[in-house]
Amino acid sequence: MISRRRIGRFARKPLPDKWMALKATIKETGLGRYRFHTRLRRALAHTKAEGINFASGLGNSANLLYGLVRAMRPETCVEIGSARGKSACYVGMALRENGCGKLYAIDPHRQTDWNDRDSVETFAVFCRNISALGLSEQVAVLRMTSEEAARDWHRPIDFLFIDGDHTYEGVRHDWELFIPHVKPFGIVAFHDTMWELPPYCDRAYARTDMGVPRFVDELRRRGYPALTIDKDFGFTLVQTIVGGCPLRSDLATAARRDLP
Repeated sequence: MISRRRIGRFARKPLPDKWMALKATIKETGLGRYRFHTRLRRALAHTKAEGINFASGLGNSANLLYGLVRAMRPETCVEIGSARGKSACYVGMALRENGCGKLYAIDPHRQTDWNDRDSVETFAVFCRNISALGLSEQVAVLRMTSEEAARDWHRPIDFLFIDGDHTYEGVRHDWELFIPHVKPFGIVAFHDTMWELPPYCDRAYARTDMGVPRFVDELRRRGYPALTIDKDFGFTLVQTIVGGCPLRSDLATAARRDLP
């Protein structure tokens, strides 16, 4: 516990002496200069990201993407639907802090019915936001449709975020294109999964062509493990094995034998 007397002595020190005392305290507590500057850069990056107007409905769920990627330490992440880049920026920041991994951001960046707030070409805005946060090494931009990207896709995927065409046919097509490449313990995330439930269905801008809830609910009823968080229009995590991945070696072996 720091006494009032010590706080008073610190307050009366000249600014250079305060800085020397702060550095000595950091060294004593075991943080070290490297860890101190790393944490400072991380805090500054998040502050800068929070100051960008992404005009996105993703809201605070961007932090969920960030936390998942920090915890999973994935090698390959894919997102379908980038718009102005909020999800890409938060995933990219997590990859940079992990020191490994790449995000492949798939979006034709042309006018669609599913751009947030208004229909605009978002490519220049996306690139500007990625550049502003220094994430060019972590984020590869694939300016094409998901179908075009899937034609030559060969990388195993650790984390897949589907947030593109929100019609039932569109979201189902994105799932079918990329689910064969997702690893058994990989995670697929969907945004906008609660539009048919209150309070989202009661809002003035509720849409009748929103197909994400229907498709994700079908996955759940077919036996894919799904966890939905009631925030930001619904954020759902899905595991890619019906019934879930076996957690015991004998069951995993039997499951592999039963594969077609």
